[in-house]
Amino acid sequence: MILRKFRKNVFFHYSKNQNNKSVILLHGLGGTGFAFKKLFGFLQNNNISFLASDHPSHGKTNEKDFNKYIDSIIDFLNENKIERFVIIAHSFGVEFAEMLFERINCRIDGIMLVTPIIEVKKQTKGFKLFIYKHKIIFNITGNLMSLLPQRWRYPDYTSLRRKIYLFYWLSDMTHCNIKEYFKIQSFVSDKKMTNTEFIKKSQVYLGKSDVITYSDLTYNLVANYAEKTVIHYGDHLYPLKEYTVFENDVFDFLKEKYYV
Repeated sequence: MILRKFRKNVFFHYSKNQNNKSVILLHGLGGTGFAFKKLFGFLQNNNISFLASDHPSHGKTNEKDFNKYIDSIIDFLNENKIERFVIIAHSFGVEFAEMLFERINCRIDGIMLVTPIIEVKKQTKGFKLFIYKHKIIFNITGNLMSLLPQRWRYPDYTSLRRKIYLFYWLSDMTHCNIKEYFKIQSFVSDKKMTNTEFIKKSQVYLGKSDVITYSDLTYNLVANYAEKTVIHYGDHLYPLKEYTVFENDVFDFLKEKYYV
């Protein structure tokens, strides 16, 4: 059974099975914990406990502070007596995976980073670096984009052809202030993902068509450090668009960590 509950101001999807091993699912920018809904059933069928939280300014979570958000996740783990776990993080969710690693790495059995945003500032050059350094640009852009009509919404962007994904992104940006996308992007731009121990303990899955992770040189960063690097067909939304492949990758990852 999947429980849905709040811990302070953080919303969790949670399922505890007989197996004491658990999986923490961390979604990407603009999503919610429910983005992993297909994976919920897979984990339940394999008798694996899991929790998936909504990030700050996403879904039903009301907590705005990123550090307090991590505190709430750790408190939730402790309250439910979850001592050992693996992390599966998609895109921007890797920032929270890294924060958890800094706090409780001794309890983590493995980390799976799916099309992750691992580094921004250190790997970015030229005009992009100028943008990241001057946060007022994020605020101005966010305000301007939020003036666009919010009716540009697609009911299921995972079914769209990749060539028009840009239009979904443009649609999503029309309500970026509501979800505080640019505040989050500003936070990410301050992160210096130089924790090679975090990368060394991670298996990284990159899509051949993922211009996002390749533009910030993620591949170059993980090639020398990651525990394992897998290049697959797909783009940044591969967990949704190529779900069958994603599920197989998750199974292999959990099998290597003796969770199945």
